[in-house]
Amino acid sequence: MKKLFVLGLSLALVAGGMSSCKKTNAGKFSNDWKVTKYESKDLNTYSSGDKDEETVTMEGDKYTEVSSTTSGGNTTTATKNGTVKEFAYTINKDGSWSSVLDFTTTDSGVEVHKNIEASGTWYFLSKNKTSEFKKNEKVVFSTLKYSQKTDVTTTLGTTSTAGTDTYADGESVEVFLIKESKKKSLVLESESNTSSTDNSGTDTWTNKTTITMEQK
Repeated sequence: MKKLFVLGLSLALVAGGMSSCKKTNAGKFSNDWKVTKYESKDLNTYSSGDKDEETVTMEGDKYTEVSSTTSGGNTTTATKNGTVKEFAYTINKDGSWSSVLDFTTTDSGVEVHKNIEASGTWYFLSKNKTSEFKKNEKVVFSTLKYSQKTDVTTTLGTTSTAGTDTYADGESVEVFLIKESKKKSLVLESESNTSSTDNSGTDTWTNKTTITMEQK
């Protein structure tokens, strides 16, 4: 899980050309938010016909991760469940933001606890005549600092690791379409499509992420 918004995915996402349900402004957007639902669907399709899929869902205090691999016509699926202790954002009017995600998963007797904290800057994208989106329909989050602590507990005991990454402003960004913006609720959505072609064919990667929040 490299980034807080998109778990296990690339550092930059570009939101698709969809229209938002509600207009927003810095006053409504800036707040202390609790994530009530998070869903990220990731699909990798390879030129060989093989593919990897992963869906991560966090709703309330429940964490679910479903992954499947298709190779040679055979598909294997695995499900991992867990508990979310905290998932929240603080978005400030001065253009700064911070977030925390604290959750635990258990799989085959192995307990993994992760605490992820991130912070950076944010701004609305301006209206562009060559694009379909309107003013304040898309928002950019630039991560300046990302810290993660992981505790892995097995029958042999607990192993802990911790690390912090720092970025220049604009180096690590995520772009979200604001699907809904109300005084006490916020819905952000992103879609990404990437392809790579070489002599063996074309590999594609797609992702759709939706984050639903409510005011604390």
